[in-house]
Amino acid sequence: MFILEFFFFLFLAREEMTHAVGEVAWGVHKDLLKIDDIDEDLIQKCLYTRHSPQPDLLIRTSGEVRLSDFLLWQTSCSTLYFTPVLWPEFTIWDLCKAILHYQKNLPLLMVKTFFTLQSKPNN
Repeated sequence: MFILEFFFFLFLAREEMTHAVGEVAWGVHKDLLKIDDIDEDLIQKCLYTRHSPQPDLLIRTSGEVRLSDFLLWQTSCSTLYFTPVLWPEFTIWDLCKAILHYQKNLPLLMVKTFFTLQSKPNN
């Protein structure tokens, strides 16, 4: 089964990460958290997208080959697809090309994700 979700966020990754770190700092200041409690999972729980799944595929239209401060934390293990097609002209065929690109890169993505998970310390 294939599920397609479109995400449109009106914030910047720097703003989101600053907010998350501020939440953690507030928790430490109020003695709700200890320094030892701070890890990637805690930061993840403080992000605006904490209730959303991590994207498997990020499509950047318009020929720009950059993320523009967009979902930087969330796309660390995503396949990135850059296309010169502008968004209004983006067709189902362009989407198929992006999915094919994702499928081609999936084995590499799975290896990267596996090693990322293996490198996390067990709590």
